[in-house]
Amino acid sequence: MISKNNIYNICFILIFILLAIINKASSIPENTEWQANHSSDLRIISATVLEDRLMIGLNIRLHDGSYTYWKNPGDSGVEPSIQILPNPEIIQYNVQWPAPIIIKNQYGTNYAYKDDLVIPIELELTNKGNLLNLDLDVEYGVCREICIPVKDRIEFKIINDIENYRSHTNKLLKSVFTDIPKYRLDDEKVILRTKLLNVNGTNVLSIIFSEQVKGVIIDQSDNFQFFDTGNSLQYYEEYQFTFREIYNDREIRGEKVSALIFLENEYFLEDFIIE
Repeated sequence: MISKNNIYNICFILIFILLAIINKASSIPENTEWQANHSSDLRIISATVLEDRLMIGLNIRLHDGSYTYWKNPGDSGVEPSIQILPNPEIIQYNVQWPAPIIIKNQYGTNYAYKDDLVIPIELELTNKGNLLNLDLDVEYGVCREICIPVKDRIEFKIINDIENYRSHTNKLLKSVFTDIPKYRLDDEKVILRTKLLNVNGTNVLSIIFSEQVKGVIIDQSDNFQFFDTGNSLQYYEEYQFTFREIYNDREIRGEKVSALIFLENEYFLEDFIIE
């Protein structure tokens, strides 16, 4: 039989643990303070659970009409880098890029963001319940007439337990999560077929659509880089990219490619095979 003293001791220990957890949580601000950089500010938005995933956000506030670049900057600009420094309590993390805007000018085609930007980062932790002090290194370009590279580090804290954040909702992070491109739920395809052309000695991939699109970005290919050659139009029924091999002696026919497609009121990812 458990004595009353033992019951009291157990209850005291449980209360002490609960108070410690509450104290840890209360010591973590919802967002970090803004850090000033060239024509921009940075901060970390605190964790929330979205679709059973633990998410934080890198918030970049751009000044005076400046813009910064998507993960693939396009023909020019500064390729960004977002890295959380190694920590044994982090199993892995995944940066999730919102859909960019397409900018076409005399310098070519680029993919960018303007105004106030939040980039969600998914964290998979060991869930040991302890308090983590983490560091995030970020590099990006801030552009108007010219691009200025920015490099900074943000320190932030997080509790190593996804359950701690299930009842916490960050409205800003939740709203931007819907801006992450996803695949359509139906099987309807917009890419009708592809053609390989040779235009004045240059290899060209031509993509033909089943309906008019507002724009298209090659999001991912394991073996080739693609470069936009399309003129600035309101709608496209066909779109062309030049390309080059990442690795030598690769055959582009049969290559699986992921594209980000923009329609009038939506955007989504779609995979296709080059014929």
